[in-house]
Parts: sequence; structure tokens; C-alpha cells
Amino acid sequence: MSIVNESAVKEYLSANRWPNGLQEALIKGINRFPARYFICDDSGSMIASDGNRLVGSNDHFKVVPCSRWAELTDSLKFHVGLAQSAAAISEFRLLNNCPPVTIGTGDPNSYAMLLDAFDRSPSGGTPL
Repeated sequence: MSIVNESAVKEYLSANRWPNGLQEALIKGINRFPARYFICDDSGSMIASDGNRLVGSNDHFKVVPCSRWAELTDSLKFHVGLAQSAAAISEFRLLNNCPPVTIGTGDPNSYAMLLDAFDRSPSGGTPL
């Protein structure tokens, strides 16, 4: 029995150019582990420009330098979109500037709140 919206997941992953075999493996993983937790560093050190991001389209991509925060939020936006499309419970905890946000419950406010937090500049210490 699947707890995942498989057609929505496949559509999302296909749009992100995932091969079918990896899509199936991910769907099995979501069904096996129905909740995910992301602990995200949004401290001031994430402003440092020693990150990299992949930019481009079609078959032409290149790696460009960026801040650690830009690198992290690019990855997190993918996971937020995946959780939303799969209806897969995923909790995102930023260390400083946002309360815990759960995605995958169908609440559009949570999705918007988290993306807004990603658009803000990181600040504060690392409270670990």
C-alpha cells in the first residue's frame, strides 16, 4: 500500500530530470520512511561565499560560486517541492529565524512561510 501521491511525485521528479529507476526507488523510500526531518543552519556563517550551485537548462549546466545559504536553499527548495507534491510529511527546522515548519500536510501557509524564510538573509549564531 502506498501512502505517497505517486503520480504527483513522478511528475515532479520528471520535471527535475530524474530517471524512472531513481523515481521508483525514492517512492519506495518515502513509503518505508513516511516522515523526514531537516535541520537547517541559517546562522550568519551561511553568508560565506564558498558554496556552489548548478545553473543552466536542457543539457547545458555549469557550476557557479554562491553563498552557503544559496547552495543550501536551492537544495531545500527541491525537498520542499518534493514533500508538497508527494504529500510526504517533512519537518524543516531552521536554527534561528523560523519556527519548525511541516510540509506535506496540504497546508499552503506552511509552504509559503518556509519559502519566505529561505528568501531572508541568514543571521544569528549557531546554537548547537
